[in-house]
Amino acid sequence: MTEFDYVSSQLEYNPQTGLLKWKVGQKGRRIGQPAGGLDSKGYIRIRLNGIGGHKFLAHRVIWLLVTGQWPVGFLDHKNGDRSDNRLSNLREATRAQNSQNSKINRTNTTGVKGVYFDRGRNRPSPWRAFITIQGEKTFIGYFPSLEEAKSAREKMEEKHFKDFRYESN
Repeated sequence: MTEFDYVSSQLEYNPQTGLLKWKVGQKGRRIGQPAGGLDSKGYIRIRLNGIGGHKFLAHRVIWLLVTGQWPVGFLDHKNGDRSDNRLSNLREATRAQNSQNSKINRTNTTGVKGVYFDRGRNRPSPWRAFITIQGEKTFIGYFPSLEEAKSAREKMEEKHFKDFRYESN
């Protein structure tokens, strides 16, 4: 039995809700019960006993069920919600694309990714913007206002990341 055959015999997937449910009852689970649970990083993980008993990321299992093969690289959650496994929210991505579509760091005080106020810089242009492209941190420039720095950063994101830009709404 292939991994696809095993997984499809154990789980059913609803692409509109993103939920996986058990098809087979076993100790500790019932038929129709949602499969898996949240891990500390916000991903849903599922233990599959027929594939070594390992815990698998639900979005990767879903990709297998939908396409018939495991994803080769990364899968990106378009809206940034790691537990939202609706098919419309999943897409294949490179490591760089996946990291570009990440949330703003919790230490960010400006609310804008890649923009900060440079306290050591004399006015009139204290706002600094940067972007990381293929692992290289690139300086965009200094700007007199947060809005101008944000605009410059967004233009670079559109140019380099297109659909993989993180949008906070």
